[in-house]
Amino acid sequence: MSLLEDIRKTSIKKIREQSVIDTIIDLRANKYSVLDSLGLHEMKAEMSEVGKSCQKILKMAEKLARHQFGDKDKALRIAMAKVLSWSAPAEIVGVFPKPSKCLVFGFNHPTLGEIFRMIGVCVTEYPNRKYLFPVNIVWYEELAPMAARMEKFGLYIVPTITPATRQKMAEKLDDTRLELVDYLAEGFNKSYLNACAEFVESKDIIMIAPSATRQRTVFKSFEAFQGRERIRPQTMTILARDLKRRNKLDCFFVPVAVVPPFDGDNGLNQFKPYKISACSWISPEAINRLIKSRNSETNERKLEHYFLEQITDELSELNADYLIYPY
Repeated sequence: MSLLEDIRKTSIKKIREQSVIDTIIDLRANKYSVLDSLGLHEMKAEMSEVGKSCQKILKMAEKLARHQFGDKDKALRIAMAKVLSWSAPAEIVGVFPKPSKCLVFGFNHPTLGEIFRMIGVCVTEYPNRKYLFPVNIVWYEELAPMAARMEKFGLYIVPTITPATRQKMAEKLDDTRLELVDYLAEGFNKSYLNACAEFVESKDIIMIAPSATRQRTVFKSFEAFQGRERIRPQTMTILARDLKRRNKLDCFFVPVAVVPPFDGDNGLNQFKPYKISACSWISPEAINRLIKSRNSETNERKLEHYFLEQITDELSELNADYLIYPY
């Protein structure tokens, strides 16, 4: 199939006039592509192979689950754990916490592969909970048609437009189309924060990469690592402040250190083992204190740097200092 044959468009006017929730529903129904409609088919095509890999893994788990008796959703979770342990292996270092409250896992994001490993952790360690994952629009469009099937084993995805993706779009789009991007980004963000509040209330799992996009090192620079340069985006801080505003800060934040294979790339790295280590959890009381306190040099709230620092301390323990900041 050529690139032109796979283009699925609708009008910019239609997307702008309907609610963002309706756009999400349309993407789940595979009615059209927002990226195609914006004229960004090449950007969409970047994730096509990853989408195919996701489809294969899901089909394998569904086929394996069909041969099991009893609760079908439970069987699918067990099957997904088996398939991921084979196709996306991970060595779990230490113990993942299991309080009765919601857990917010924030992990460093050097490749795409840790996403599959974190899903594997969830279906294995938390087989009776749901898992919320924000997904950049470029990948979301590949996964959205499978969303209802993924929810059967507990994985719920919501779309986002990361700052890095927005910047790439800005280089290619006129003002009218970029206004639509900003409209969708704001709506996606509201939808995500609403979902987070619901997951806190139901005591489930929220997974998020503080960097929002793939980033080889936890900190973008040595100055940021030292607390002398601002950290962007303020992902964990924004989430914590929104939950506090809603009186929903009833959860533990858990930094997670990810070490990809040294001979891997920034993709999925299928069949290559990662190391995944949960750091000490941060209590709601500590989160509240950290979002009230500010760094004297950058005037930023202290939560973001503190959270990332827990990840870098663990990376040092795992002999992965090269993932802390660019040398």
